[in-house]
Amino acid sequence: KLKNIKYRGFYDGKMYQVKEIRFETEEVCLWKGKASNFILIETSKVELMQFTGLRDCNGVEICEGDIVKVKYNEMSWGRKIEHDFVGLVCCGEFESVERDGIYDYILGWFIKVKDTSLSLLNYDGNIEVIGHKFKNLTLLESPVYITVL
Repeated sequence: KLKNIKYRGFYDGKMYQVKEIRFETEEVCLWKGKASNFILIETSKVELMQFTGLRDCNGVEICEGDIVKVKYNEMSWGRKIEHDFVGLVCCGEFESVERDGIYDYILGWFIKVKDTSLSLLNYDGNIEVIGHKFKNLTLLESPVYITVL
């Protein structure tokens, strides 16, 4: 079964649900949150944010352009390692390091953290949406913490 492709739209300083994209007329139908309160806007005036198909730890849909906080733990060589960082959700080609040290390029959803790109799928369930790139860019200045216990 195919998943519905969903979008949010940022327009005029506000975030809206996208109900319809009209390719033939280059318009986007945005829902303002009330029963029949829709607005029709030129596509070029709306910043579209595609839904990744994943939800954060609070059930919020994760979209391209969201700023997320990631916290997870792993065991390595008998020691617990805690990771805590903030990044930007993106879609496209990114460089990934395989376990054997060979670099590979992957096309898909990733989290841009400083100068590194990490696959979004690796952190499913350990992510919290804390903002988006249109209003909260300063959140990306947060330090990256890796603690070995």
